Amino acid sequence: MSGKRQPKVLTFHTVLPSRPDNALFFYAQPTAAEFEDQIRYLATHCRPLSLDEYLQVVAGKISSPRDAVLVTLDDGYKLSELAAEILRRHRVPSVLFLAVDYIGAHRWPWYLTLDWLIERSGLDEVDWRDQLFLLTHLAERKILRDRFKDLYLAAPTEERVPMLQELAAALGGELPDGRAPDTHRFLNWQEAAALGCDGYLELGSHGLSHHDMTRLDDNTLAREMDDSSAAIEKNTGVRPRVLSYPDGRHDARVRDAAAQTYEASFALLAGASFEDPMCLPRLPAVPGGEWAVRRSLSRSYPLRHAFWNWRARRGWI
Repeated sequence: MSGKRQPKVLTFHTVLPSRPDNALFFYAQPTAAEFEDQIRYLATHCRPLSLDEYLQVVAGKISSPRDAVLVTLDDGYKLSELAAEILRRHRVPSVLFLAVDYIGAHRWPWYLTLDWLIERSGLDEVDWRDQLFLLTHLAERKILRDRFKDLYLAAPTEERVPMLQELAAALGGELPDGRAPDTHRFLNWQEAAALGCDGYLELGSHGLSHHDMTRLDDNTLAREMDDSSAAIEKNTGVRPRVLSYPDGRHDARVRDAAAQTYEASFALLAGASFEDPMCLPRLPAVPGGEWAVRRSLSRSYPLRHAFWNWRARRGWI
């Protein structure tokens, strides 16, 4: 597709009835009203593509329409139903990538547990593993989260729960007990199947465990690919054609494994290319109305987003 018009792919995670105070992960997700404004703009000023149309463009079978865009959602939160209702109302197709181990499980994913602990800490600062973090600043809360994630994903499985318990103690809290709240809940299989057959939303895989696939051994990686696809097909009747990598992380080995099961796979901006259907680029969507989606689709947005992340990791915002 070099030199040709390329569709843009937007990445959402969930849609909120209202934005909670002191949010970390959810601060970057649009409210239902904001999401509707964004989708209305896409329906009116862009050419929303179905997954089938998008894959035909990637394969070079058809040319990309001007201002073409594909809408995607990750993880499979219960509030995906709210997003789907808005998408259906404006006749905008989309793809929903399911984190299979959490569908219907009614348990906390580790990465939302991490955010929950940081968001609800009553401390102004925390000294964790010999580094001081000022919890009164969003940027430093994000830095703490990113540092923990890197260590957690590199740790052996048996050390991961103790790591969360250690962080909870440092933050003056405890691990959440019981079912996740509505904002953090995942779909069950019946709900996911209903979304997958409504004509506007196609189901894809987000793997099994939402772990960094580049750190998995070959057998575990193959299970992430094959078992997630098989579970979606068994429980919804639809075999997923595409995968999105958790946190966008991939390498040549992961891409080769994905190619054994899926027609295409999606990454994020860094290390992605339309030349390789196993690492197609996606743009992270942002909260806000029409102005937000226009910013996300602008030519300068990928560079601005990379610069923002670079500054955030250094605590400069």
